[in-house]
Amino acid sequence: MIVGARCLSDITLATSDAVPLPPKEKWHMDSYWTRKTLLGILTGLCILLTVVVPNRMEAAGQAAAYLREGVGARALGMGNAGTAVSQDASAAYWNPASLAFMPLPASFVAQTVILGWERSWSYLSIAYSDFTTGDEKFSYAASWISFSAGGDLEARAVNRPEPDHIFRDSQNMISFSVSAGSLRDLFSLGLNVKMIFHSLDTESANGFGFDLGLWNEIAVGTQWGVVWQDVYTTLGWEDWHADRVPAYVRLGAAQYFLDKQLLLTGDLGLEFFHAAGAFRDMRVHLGLEYFLMPALALRAGWDTDRWTTGVGWEFYIQKAAWVHLDYALAGERLSDEGITQFISLTVNF
Repeated sequence: MIVGARCLSDITLATSDAVPLPPKEKWHMDSYWTRKTLLGILTGLCILLTVVVPNRMEAAGQAAAYLREGVGARALGMGNAGTAVSQDASAAYWNPASLAFMPLPASFVAQTVILGWERSWSYLSIAYSDFTTGDEKFSYAASWISFSAGGDLEARAVNRPEPDHIFRDSQNMISFSVSAGSLRDLFSLGLNVKMIFHSLDTESANGFGFDLGLWNEIAVGTQWGVVWQDVYTTLGWEDWHADRVPAYVRLGAAQYFLDKQLLLTGDLGLEFFHAAGAFRDMRVHLGLEYFLMPALALRAGWDTDRWTTGVGWEFYIQKAAWVHLDYALAGERLSDEGITQFISLTVNF
């Protein structure tokens, strides 16, 4: 029998032969104050960063900027606040550490993004989780992100109506993830190893990098995580010059309420620009999810400089797979007008 799980405390319901979680009575007495303190700190930091850092540097123009767009319409509908709550194959992007606590042994995520100006953006990820002992659990994932700015871009050496030639700009990332977690401590660590490729007109580049993550459930329904994306990621071009992808640190926390019918989540992000030698970009991501009924969820969020919204539908296929269809909307970042649409399919089995 398969029963859905929205947070780690539900994992014991996921499959009939799942390894049971140990009791956590030590957290139950003071879990209320733990949640209040965590949410208070997160709210205070969000307010502080919103006031102190009203302007932010745009990602456009930096190496591999498409890697900051986020994945999975569920997290995107909640303001791109996915560091603490993603526990399916999309966790390979948000926080590889949380892969260890997927509710079912395998997960698959596919996403497409509807963009203007003939751009395209796609994402695929598949993950597998395995119990090696009664307490330890390992998970693995493979992911792919593809972004194209278009295949009919115009090149001009001087300002004139007719282009000198037409060219294409395409970028890809392939990553492999591993996560190790302890069911007794409800704590896990994760690692991403990634390869990135960029083809621009007649030039091409490739590079290598990695991410690190940590995840923990400190009380029933209270989760937090931290991920350091692109700890060291470079992109080397054929003319021997190299671009360094900015490192990005995200701290996230999430709290379930009303018997997991309501979720509040938030991320704080800090980006390090190597050319300037300093952290120069702080971002705030806030989101909520409310289940109107067991199968239908409404979402809304704030993604640093734009509002987001979304909807999700969950259902089962003959007790063999737990399927999520998610849709999200967000403002277009390249202009003041227009919207970006995100559609994703998640299958846990």
